[in-house]
Amino acid sequence: MSTRKAASGSGTIRKKTVTRNGKQYQFWEARYTAGTDPGTGKQIQRSITGKTQKEVREKLQAVSVEISRGDYLQPSKITLARWVEI
Repeated sequence: MSTRKAASGSGTIRKKTVTRNGKQYQFWEARYTAGTDPGTGKQIQRSITGKTQKEVREKLQAVSVEISRGDYLQPSKITLARWVEI
């Protein structure tokens, strides 16, 4: 029996339903691995959402290409003021 591991950046797409304030919302979500945390060795998981499966698939493919080329930059929570200082 052999096990296969997906390539880094390839992900899964699923349809999600969320109830907020008594109203149901449906959207598509893609989850992918952006690499590993050097401190802990754990996978860094990211997600992409959209209204249609096609939209999410296209976004996921774009991220996968960036990861494979080495152009991917992780999203940062840095403020504009801090960025200007740097």
